[in-house]
Amino acid sequence: NEGKEVLAVAICYDSKKKEHYCKIEEI
Repeated sequence: NEGKEVLAVAICYDSKKKEHYCKIEEI
């Protein structure tokens, strides 16, 4: 399950290009 959290965090940092927003979704 930690992998999902890490993935979400990675997406969050990758989204720094736009407004700072983080969304945790289970794929």
